Amino acid sequence: MTDIMPTPLTTVPEIYAAAFNRQTAALSTGLRFRLSRSRAVLVRSKPTISIGKRCISAVVETIFEQARPFVWQFHSQIIDIDRSASAADQQTIRTWSTQRRKTFESPNGPRLAPIIAMLASTLEFGREGKDFILLSRVPLLS
Repeated sequence: MTDIMPTPLTTVPEIYAAAFNRQTAALSTGLRFRLSRSRAVLVRSKPTISIGKRCISAVVETIFEQARPFVWQFHSQIIDIDRSASAADQQTIRTWSTQRRKTFESPNGPRLAPIIAMLASTLEFGREGKDFILLSRVPLLS
């Protein structure tokens, strides 16, 4: 991963497990266990996207998949806005979406730290079923 540096005498899986456990320490043991066993997590967020002097309310559903134990990666996202958007607004939303994806990925692969931080925050302050859903399989992209 591009943002977690190995330490001497530590194996790569141990580094990922330590980062995961450090970031999710505030979660209940049961939820941490279920998260570690999930194949994917759907995270719902409701950001406001600024376009010029206007703000557009959006609902974003982001899916993160657990590619290997404790190694989470961005899988996909769907953005829904409250109203119809002009072609220019749609381009702004696509640009915002691309920038958001770059938060979780780099040219060298997934960035583990921001993904786990987002998962930890969502799971700590969110409500299961409303703000996040633990998935037993990774959904197919259509």
